[in-house]
Formats: sequence, structure tokens, C-alpha cells
Amino acid sequence: AALKVTGTDTNSAITISTVGGDNRYLFSSIDVEGPAASLTGTGVDLNGTLVLSGGIGNLLLGDIAADTSAESVTMGAGATNTTGALTVGESTLSTFTLNGGSTLTSVTSIIGDQVGSDSSSMTVSGIGTQWRVSGGLTVGNAADGTQLSVNSKANVSLDTLEVGALGTGGGTVSVSGAGTNLSVSGTSTFGDLGNGFLSVQSGANATLGDIVFGKRAGSLGQVTISGAG
Repeated sequence: AALKVTGTDTNSAITISTVGGDNRYLFSSIDVEGPAASLTGTGVDLNGTLVLSGGIGNLLLGDIAADTSAESVTMGAGATNTTGALTVGESTLSTFTLNGGSTLTSVTSIIGDQVGSDSSSMTVSGIGTQWRVSGGLTVGNAADGTQLSVNSKANVSLDTLEVGALGTGGGTVSVSGAGTNLSVSGTSTFGDLGNGFLSVQSGANATLGDIVFGKRAGSLGQVTISGAG
């Protein structure tokens, strides 16, 4: 099924409530447009694309999973949105782009959850663009080649960060460009059972609390700092 919400006035709102089963709705695509549009759901499982445009008024999703090879989620145009748990790459490769001065707030979030979602990525880019995660972010739970890229004066703030959680998991957190910021208030682990890498480039700023590299036997954690600034 495809769902399109076009906001033309304050009454342009759709609420999704799931009952029974695994408490999720499967959509081939969701298109939310217009500054008055509002989408609220207890569970959304995407099998296609999620497009948010026009600075939509509100996105409240109890759980959103992007989990197909064709999946591409883009948020821009100054949108301000809140999700519950956010998974980018549940079982196959997925990408999520946050830009254009948008703000996204989510709870427990994963980039590359299961084996098969290798190379899934999240990109946060542009002046005023922010991603705030409470509940922890995992980059490469069981998937390898995953990435969080923060650039062009964007900001990402996390309470905890784990990169390369399981033995098959691996990922890279890349922070690049002057005025770009990554902050983690709690523990950052690069390589728990898997492999985790941190790259800080070209005057970007990474402020981390407790840091662990290569936590367990056989894991690998590494940081690279490069470029002017």
C-alpha cells in the first residue's frame, strides 16, 4: 500500500494505529508534504520510500524501519520531526539522508541491524541540520560496512554510541568539515565484538565521553584524525 499525506491546512493529519500481529504496518511508500501535514503511527515498516518535503508540521512514528534494497529516506526543507525507534537497514541495504536544516529526534536507533543490511548508511548534512538520539545509537549491529556521516556544519548528539556491536558487525563514523559537530555524552565503543572506526577530518569536532576501542578479543577499534584544523 502507498500512503500520501499532503498538508493544506491544520486538519491535514493521518493517524495510524496497529492492532495485533507484530504491531506494524507495511507500506510500499509514504509521501508526506506541506507545512501543515501530520503523520502519526505506532509502527511503520517501509518496503519502498519515505519522502518528507515542504517542512512538514509533524512526524511521530513509534517505530520506523527502512529495510529494502530500494529504500531511500530523505528529510529536508527545514522539517522538524520526531520518531520512536529508528532502524536504517533492518535486513537489507538502506540509506537515510537528513539535510536542509532539518531536525530529527529519535530514541534507540540502529544503522545496519541484521546480516544482509551491509553498507547501510545515515548522512546528516548542512548548516542547522540536527539529529538527536536518546537511548543509544548502534552503527553496524550485525551488518558490516555501515556508516554514519556527519558533514557540512551539521550536528549529531547522542547519549551512547556503539560501532561494530556483534562479531559480524562493522561500521565507520565520519565527521568532516569545520563547524561540524558530533557529541556523545556517555560511552562510545568502537569495536565491541566487531570492528569500529572513527574518522574526524578537516576541522570537524567530536566530543566524546568515555571511549573504548576494541572492547573484546578479536574486535578492532581505530580513530583517524586528519586535515587542517
